Amino acid sequence: MAHAVTIVDIRSLSYTGTTWINLLLGCHERGFALGPPDRVLRLLEDAGHRSAQAESACRVHAGACAFWPRFFADYDRAGNFFVQLAAVADKDFIVINNPEGAGPAARHLADPRLATRRLHVVRDGRAVCNSYRGYYPDKSFREVVEEWFHPSASVFPFTADDRETLNVRYEDVVADQRGFLAGAEKLLGVSYPENVTRFWEFDHHATAGNAGTIGILKHYLGQPFRKRDRAFQEERYEQLLADPERPVMDTRWEQALARDERMLFDQVCGAYNEAWGYARDRFEPAELAERSG
Repeated sequence: MAHAVTIVDIRSLSYTGTTWINLLLGCHERGFALGPPDRVLRLLEDAGHRSAQAESACRVHAGACAFWPRFFADYDRAGNFFVQLAAVADKDFIVINNPEGAGPAARHLADPRLATRRLHVVRDGRAVCNSYRGYYPDKSFREVVEEWFHPSASVFPFTADDRETLNVRYEDVVADQRGFLAGAEKLLGVSYPENVTRFWEFDHHATAGNAGTIGILKHYLGQPFRKRDRAFQEERYEQLLADPERPVMDTRWEQALARDERMLFDQVCGAYNEAWGYARDRFEPAELAERSG
């Protein structure tokens, strides 16, 4: 049976730059950057409020979106979501990330007409934990590391020489977008346009994803950044416009994490982080003895 649609299935932990990578991969005339797929499918299943749900589906254009209301109006709930999406959008591949194991997308992804290409993304766990804490300030760093990050990191599949999956580190993508895209081109059998790194200039209709990254698309369309981190986002945006080949690397964690927090992370998750290619923090014997004591 011939495959009708290719699904680029990105798997990652939270706060790893996945939304940006999803959008980057969708910057192709034959590609569609969807983001996490389960939200829009739940909106589609709420048939009693189809019109209102259609207007809220697009995280980029919101009520001004011209694509999703049209898709909602003709959607066949008995058919395959991804096949229909590819047909309406006139695309060959759809980029998703982190579908829920038992969510509504699972049934649609099992369709034999779909060809799946896998991409795994990791980021330095210290940066990930610091980002998470920024969203959940009531959590102690110990809770973040031991109860949130460790359970996922300990089982996350990431092998650099895996031939079936494109495994990348977020930091490497930031440092060399063209190198990453060359690997994606081999994976998908496509060639990306020269302006691909200017992802905000493409017509995206993501239905879920990181609000900060999607905020760049919205800002390009004339909307202000959210108040929470406006100064950082405005600086990031200006630097992107000036040099889209060198996006801003968020290294705020390097100053934010205290010495004892780094030590805690290393004791609990340092081995996993090192296996992903990140250098571990080093501590003097006296520091370790003081903590253990």
